[in-house]
Amino acid sequence: MRHIKSIIFKRLKNLNNPEIDEKEIYRKTEEIVNQKSASACSALFYKNKSIYIKCNNSIIASELRLMQEEIKEEANKFFNKKILNKIIIKTE
Repeated sequence: MRHIKSIIFKRLKNLNNPEIDEKEIYRKTEEIVNQKSASACSALFYKNKSIYIKCNNSIIASELRLMQEEIKEEANKFFNKKILNKIIIKTE
């Protein structure tokens, strides 16, 4: 059982430095991708500052590969933090 003091300290620490939720990263990245291309893409998962995106169409995947620097910059600018280093695009 944890002491109440450690729980309160952890909560206060999170209030001062809130962590970015992975769901927010998925949502924002999908929003940016859908603005740049058709809505045939979706974010699969986020790990080690890399996001994996699945596309149904290989042509759209190629377009996204060409625009991935813009997508990373826009996502990092939105969160005011370097959250994306790499975008990995997969096709079905």
